[in-house]
Amino acid sequence: MRTELLGLHQRMRTIIEEIAQRIEDAKFRDAETALEGMGMGYNEARRAASLVRADKQIHTSYQALRITVEFFSGLNQMVLARVEQETAPGRQSDMMLGNAILIFELTEFVIRYIETFAVRGADHVESLHADAKRRIAGLHAQQEKLAEQARQPDIIESTRQQTLVDIENRRSAIDELDREWDNYLGEIEGLDSSVDQIRAKLPTLRLIQENARVQIGLLQLVALLRFLRQSSDTIQGTVDALQGFQLAPLSSARVRRLLGL
Repeated sequence: MRTELLGLHQRMRTIIEEIAQRIEDAKFRDAETALEGMGMGYNEARRAASLVRADKQIHTSYQALRITVEFFSGLNQMVLARVEQETAPGRQSDMMLGNAILIFELTEFVIRYIETFAVRGADHVESLHADAKRRIAGLHAQQEKLAEQARQPDIIESTRQQTLVDIENRRSAIDELDREWDNYLGEIEGLDSSVDQIRAKLPTLRLIQENARVQIGLLQLVALLRFLRQSSDTIQGTVDALQGFQLAPLSSARVRRLLGL
């Protein structure tokens, strides 16, 4: 049974990650389609696609974690409702035992999932952020060089003024882009802290699991006693039935008849 449950855990994880992947595929489909139609150069398209792919991986990771917890909670509530609706003592006892086993095994699954949880794509985002910061610094340097060129005396005044206005406008745009990159990286790093908060709940999950373990032990004893009582009732019924059996009288006259005398 333990081997089968371990296999079930792996199948559950595969299903959860597949569901999360499909959810994020649908969410990112428009962005990926838009990238294909932008007509960017090879390097720019590669960077943009890399960023979308990393962001998608991160969201898929957290989507899988969310689905795991929601699945655990929803399934438990469903089983509890069925236990309350059951009226037959034997069936209710079996369902309560099943509920305790379910909580124990699902808690085990969630504990393992959280312990091994990894945010895929975060390292790649950090790499893209560092590359963007270098390119932003390069843009600032190009802006300064362009401003110096615009201030040369042989430049037509109207062109000079327009160029300087363009440079100033771009400076604010570059600064805004720089801030947004920092904000995005901060959000990614903030996700790590949310995972730490979830990992902080592991002792609580282990308590839930141990509570289920104790309940399983008690319900197993109840089931054993119920089985023994059922067996005792069966034996008693058999004895009572045997007490009603009677042997056919075997007199000397009957012996003579059996002998054909």
